[in-house]
Amino acid sequence: YQRRVRGAQGKESKGLYRVHQFTKVEMVGVCDERRSEELHSLFLDIEVELFTQLGLHARVLDMSTQELGASAHRKYDIEAWMPSRGTFGEISSCSNCTDYQSRRLNIRWRNPQTGKAQFVHTVNGTAITSSCFIGYHRKFPTS
Repeated sequence: YQRRVRGAQGKESKGLYRVHQFTKVEMVGVCDERRSEELHSLFLDIEVELFTQLGLHARVLDMSTQELGASAHRKYDIEAWMPSRGTFGEISSCSNCTDYQSRRLNIRWRNPQTGKAQFVHTVNGTAITSSCFIGYHRKFPTS
């Protein structure tokens, strides 16, 4: 699905890197607790493959626990080299939120082996942002 995100006002305010609002395509996965790490790895692989296919020089950062928000059990950020800035900048992230979001939303599934209702796990990943897509097309315009 797509959602709009507000950027940090006054910080990195020039160019496409930090715009006030942007649109992104977000991958959202819901699974049982045994599959959340596997799904998290799959989402990361999809993001890396997408940016590789776009020809971006990107790197993956496994974020430390001090960098995680309340919802994330584990998070990867993907950064791409931005020549205009002379440094890498975040273009995507991928988070395994385990049961944090499902507890807040009361989303459960019934385990067929135990018959008990359990909270699902959620995984989120940014497939692509409008600023990344626009920047790519500025670099490689179509005829």
